[in-house]
Amino acid sequence: MASEVDNYIKVIRDLPKKDIKMGSSKRKDAWDHQGGRCITCKKDLKIYYSKYIEDKKTGSIKVICSDCAIPTGKRN
Repeated sequence: MASEVDNYIKVIRDLPKKDIKMGSSKRKDAWDHQGGRCITCKKDLKIYYSKYIEDKKTGSIKVICSDCAIPTGKRN
């Protein structure tokens, strides 16, 4: 009985392995593609102070910083 189990395990280990692809979200892909920088001003992004904008036609996502997301006027 033990030899049958050992043979079975050996056969399973010898089978060719398929490549396993890890899934990731569109937002994570956009962040990595932009290198962690804002698409408009090229500043470093902070994960909690950024905005993701999705283009409905193409499905692409752009990440912008909080300064570009909420434009403010210049002070005198």
